[in-house]
Amino acid sequence: MKQILLSAVLLFSWAFTQAQTDTLYNESDTIRERTRIEVSFGNSDFDSTDNLKTRWFTFGLGPNLVHNQGDFSLGTANQISEDFGNLRFGNSTNVEIGIVQQKLNLSKHKLNLQWGLGLDNNKFSFEEDFVIDQDANEYIRTTEGINGSTKKNRLSATYVQVPLMLNYESSTRHYNSIRISAGGFAGLRINSNQKIKFRDRDDNGINGKKKYKESDDFNLENVVYGLKGELGYGPVNLYAKYNLNDLFKEEVGQDLQLLSVGIMLVPF
Repeated sequence: MKQILLSAVLLFSWAFTQAQTDTLYNESDTIRERTRIEVSFGNSDFDSTDNLKTRWFTFGLGPNLVHNQGDFSLGTANQISEDFGNLRFGNSTNVEIGIVQQKLNLSKHKLNLQWGLGLDNNKFSFEEDFVIDQDANEYIRTTEGINGSTKKNRLSATYVQVPLMLNYESSTRHYNSIRISAGGFAGLRINSNQKIKFRDRDDNGINGKKKYKESDDFNLENVVYGLKGELGYGPVNLYAKYNLNDLFKEEVGQDLQLLSVGIMLVPF
């Protein structure tokens, strides 16, 4: 995921950088050219009335909350299930990277149909020290083999995500526009892993290992779907996503849904 974030930063830098060539004249009317690099967060005078617009690379970040029987608990730990574990609220995050997004004009360049393709990563950082049993057909935590106190214990799941929403724009000028989008999304899980780091160097870790990282499906649902909404102005959106299906497979017995909220950068 670190490589994905680094790539996103580099792509944003590229998107915000515009090169233009100025023609300069000296006293003998000899023409020479100089290339000047300008960094800009957009041109508020740019007015696009294309019926189909394509946007590349958006980036969103915010906290994850887990819903358990109608309760979202906030605080130091997001206490949602004794079986699942208590979440460290500030360290349980959603990262959304939009690779491509398109909008189709439906009415007067105000109402649009919006869809896209991107990556969605959800991290769940736990208060407790445990390992998820990979061999069980249900969600089982175990402390077998753990010798020491952990400073990081997190479960991570990454999905390819496709959103589909109705979008309203108050202006065709992106950086002067108020926008509202509402609709849904679907995602396919492509990776999931548990990673543990130990607090002290003297700890034996897990079976002698100071760091532990294992990839598995952990009985997570392969396909997720839900509702999504965005509210923004100019290059910044607020977003919220709510999973309608359970985080884990039905036979696991963990009745948990995911709510993610955050801020999204929409550079152009």
